[in-house]
Amino acid sequence: MPLSEDILQRLETLESENMIRRLMADYTEVRDRNIGEGDYISNLFTPDGIWEGTGQFEKTLGRFEGREAIRQRFSQKLPFAIHYLTNECITVNGETAVGKWKLWHPSTIQGRAMWVAGHYHNNFIRIDEVWKFRHLRISAIFVAPYEEGWAKIPD
Repeated sequence: MPLSEDILQRLETLESENMIRRLMADYTEVRDRNIGEGDYISNLFTPDGIWEGTGQFEKTLGRFEGREAIRQRFSQKLPFAIHYLTNECITVNGETAVGKWKLWHPSTIQGRAMWVAGHYHNNFIRIDEVWKFRHLRISAIFVAPYEEGWAKIPD
């Protein structure tokens, strides 16, 4: 019995979600190596892709447009960070998609151990059957010193 168009569409959506999940995992894994992987990371983006910190991270992380700017941002050794992603939501719409994750991010900021909780809200596009970041946004829920924890952060 031949597969219906509906089943083929559902299969394509599931495969796309999995490829986007892998793209996000590759990005965080390479970023966490912390060895200056600008070439690798920039190639995960479209040529005109955008990587930016938003909200509380707007000034500290900045905005980088285009592969060359993204390559330069990730070419130097960056402070220690480990990305843990949860609460994933990926919505595929043909050749484009939106992905959202919550982020738990033990890290070092200006030489100090910090707890960071945040969100990723990313736009993706499929080019020649390969999913790429079109626009990666990272925003903070809170940033707290390790020693003090997050309980003292004002609501």
